[in-house]
Amino acid sequence: MATIHNINEFPTEILAEILTNETLTPADLGRCEQVCKLFCDIVQRYTRRNYTLRIGHSSQQSWRLVRCLLLNPKIGERFRSITVAWGRPQYVQTYSGTKLLQWSWTSEEKDKISAFAGGVLRVQGLRGVYWGVDCGSLIPLLLCFMPNLESIDLGYPDIDTRLSRNYLVEQRKIMARELGEYGRKKQTA
Repeated sequence: MATIHNINEFPTEILAEILTNETLTPADLGRCEQVCKLFCDIVQRYTRRNYTLRIGHSSQQSWRLVRCLLLNPKIGERFRSITVAWGRPQYVQTYSGTKLLQWSWTSEEKDKISAFAGGVLRVQGLRGVYWGVDCGSLIPLLLCFMPNLESIDLGYPDIDTRLSRNYLVEQRKIMARELGEYGRKKQTA
């Protein structure tokens, strides 16, 4: 029987079998990736990354994931399966009252989004992304970053998370304001 003195002498197929065990949690896989380059390569190549995309949850904002993917698009290649979990729209308290949580993109980020996904999303899809109020509009953009995606479960909104009338009114106000600014910019150009 041969003695193995170095982890690199161990057959990659056996390591892959161990590291792709379904009982390993994402945290376990993350730790395995940090052990060495060999483990990192095996985890990234052979594991099926399941990800839960929480739309509208305060604990995870999908626009932050887009921002991360804009900085490093290679991360999107790791995703194999996505489950969408729908949450309530997020509001923030301001001095003038409660407002719908809105994110904004820098002009550099908008250019990257347009260059990367503009051909797929077209003008209407890009507007939904740029308005920064509807997290659901980010799903098609996120899919553009995930070429190895094998399955997506869009889930369903819970009865308790139905869109409130206030959310729809606030969202329409923001979109109308943005459309007004878009029209003024177009006229001055």
